[in-house]
Amino acid sequence: MARRGRGRRRTPQVTLAAEVLGVALLTKFFKDLPKKAQRTIIRDGLTAGAQIVLGEQARHVPVRSGQLLRSLQISKIRHGKNGSRVSVGAGPEGFYGRFLEYGTQHMPARPWLRPAIDSAFRPTINAFRGEFADGLGPMVSDLADESGTL
Repeated sequence: MARRGRGRRRTPQVTLAAEVLGVALLTKFFKDLPKKAQRTIIRDGLTAGAQIVLGEQARHVPVRSGQLLRSLQISKIRHGKNGSRVSVGAGPEGFYGRFLEYGTQHMPARPWLRPAIDSAFRPTINAFRGEFADGLGPMVSDLADESGTL
């Protein structure tokens, strides 16, 4: 008889989303940029934010053998038609991180992922905002020189 459920186990995914208000002009300007420039700015922002989230996860993770801590990683940035994304968390070697986060019938929960995300939220948004501004800075000043405004 074949075993069931032996496929790839998934670690918990936590989505961090934020809405930025009052940026209609900036959004239009950003969409007019070449795709390569857009991806560079987004990549730098996501990388900066992901580094902060990874640091917070490392600070909050319970350490017994150190395997879960060593498995924490940042995935490759994926660009799609609905936006760009990066995942930060335990790799396959740290599959048991979900058991610590949510508990089992034999073990109480020892949350580490949610507290890490909560404490990293504001610094992550600020890091992304800073990288976004740094990436657009030279382009905005070039635009200001050409138009005499901004």
